[in-house]
Amino acid sequence: MLRLTSLIALSILVCAASNVGAQELFTYNRIVEGLAIPWEIDLDDDGKFWVTERSGIFSRLDPVTGEKKVLLDLRDSVELTIENGMLGFVMHPQFPAEPYVYVGYVLKGDTASKRVIARFTFRNDSLVEPLRLVEIDTAGYIHQGSRMMISNDNKLFVTMGDGDWPEKAQDPTSLRGKLLRFNLDGSIPEDNPIPGSPIWSLGHRNQQGVTMLPDGRIFTAEHGSVIEDEVNEIFKGGNYGWPFSEGPCDTPDERDSCRKYSSIEPVWSTGEVTYGVSELVFYNHDLYPVLQNSLLLVSLKQSTLFQLKFDSARTKIVETIPILPFAAGRLRAILVTKSGRIFLTTTNQDQGKYEPFPLEGDDAIIELVPVAEGAQPKYRALQDTVAMNGMVGEMSFGRFPIANDGDAPLTIENVWYDGWTNNFFNAQWRLPLVVLPKSSIDVMTGFLPTELGSFEDRLRIKVKGIDEPFVYVIYGTAVASSVAEQSGSSFELYPNPFTDAVTFRASEPSRISVAITDVLGRTVWRGSAEDAASVVWDGRVFGAGSCPPGSYHAVVTINCMTIGTLLLRR
Repeated sequence: MLRLTSLIALSILVCAASNVGAQELFTYNRIVEGLAIPWEIDLDDDGKFWVTERSGIFSRLDPVTGEKKVLLDLRDSVELTIENGMLGFVMHPQFPAEPYVYVGYVLKGDTASKRVIARFTFRNDSLVEPLRLVEIDTAGYIHQGSRMMISNDNKLFVTMGDGDWPEKAQDPTSLRGKLLRFNLDGSIPEDNPIPGSPIWSLGHRNQQGVTMLPDGRIFTAEHGSVIEDEVNEIFKGGNYGWPFSEGPCDTPDERDSCRKYSSIEPVWSTGEVTYGVSELVFYNHDLYPVLQNSLLLVSLKQSTLFQLKFDSARTKIVETIPILPFAAGRLRAILVTKSGRIFLTTTNQDQGKYEPFPLEGDDAIIELVPVAEGAQPKYRALQDTVAMNGMVGEMSFGRFPIANDGDAPLTIENVWYDGWTNNFFNAQWRLPLVVLPKSSIDVMTGFLPTELGSFEDRLRIKVKGIDEPFVYVIYGTAVASSVAEQSGSSFELYPNPFTDAVTFRASEPSRISVAITDVLGRTVWRGSAEDAASVVWDGRVFGAGSCPPGSYHAVVTINCMTIGTLLLRR
């Protein structure tokens, strides 16, 4: 159900924090709630949002009345596995006089899904008459790209991921792993690097951001594999190295491949980590001078809006400023309006979701707004203890709710335990953690008992601007040593350790559900079956690198009884 709101949940004031830092110059207001993985947004001249949701819905939303008008419904035909579905779009620059909207999506197929870029005509409050500009059979499960931009000279640029087929990124006969360029009627521009081909640049893994500076220069944001997310300046016919190099050409093998392919190095990268970068825009409006002359980059895994400041000549990035880290969860899209306002979308219900998200009302359209002069955060704990149950040798997780009753964002800098026992661990690895004004969020706690019994420790939370940490009691009770002891012969799994797939089998046909999490508590897969004897988790569907060797946990429910948490090893 679509809902309107001005801010997240309200609380009561208790304890003031001072020394508001640069990242707290802004906060988020929630504008529209109740969406489901909104992938792209735009705002028309009537003040209504145009939104694609990954489930296959393209809608026009009135942020004042909450009315949601569906313009295109492809829910019965889009493929929703992993990263697929309805994705990016862009409107014709002369819209509505030229009533065209370009949309990217992945369609189900008889034997394999298809990646499509199509131009629709807006007529009678509907998007009709699709003209397919791109159609790639065997789209794959991941890396679909599908972010779009129309340039100053009226050319359509489309990012195309490698579809989990890395070697195709270097193949000039394949559209995978490329930045594409079309005329607005779908034809191929005569000045493209390869005659008759829409390819503008190659060697890309999965670009999910593309923007243009006023001087016509193009920049894109691109996912790395397990390191080196990139921002690249795009040159006609340029090669950006994937799959032979990621980030700067800074290893012997990469230096060799960069010379061989004349690879262009990024203007900015994340180094030995990934942020899960998504949409990218250039900001130079007078509304927020502190953000001028910068690229604004949203991230999924890092859940932060990054300001990448240019030097005066805009030749290099000279400063990276995180804004409101982890405050709203996974950030997918960013929109800068003609007046300089900044809107974003959260996608906390997608496959990469993590605790404590999704929050009530997710997913949402939110607006970045300034904090009032003199505003201060005010910290309050909503309880004074945490109690958890778990099994010996198995991880379990708890939540400790924190409220910010003030008018400015509050930053949790660190979370740790006194270490009275070795049975607790810090599950709040995403730090610093920003709590928005008049809202609350859960700090995640971890329990890994080494023996049967009850245990006690002290949880400490350090808040920016307050010298002494807040201290709380944490309890843990180990209730059993293994699933096998509880479940007897009614349930089994095999093989374990596994390489490709794991079968969860009941002794008789039942209603079975399985939830798989990694060691950080992130859900990576859910499966269920009615009146069946087994459920199979195929780890291969996540694509190369998405399900690496290590430990995983499965919570299995047979009919209405939860068996417990099983440890899987790959």
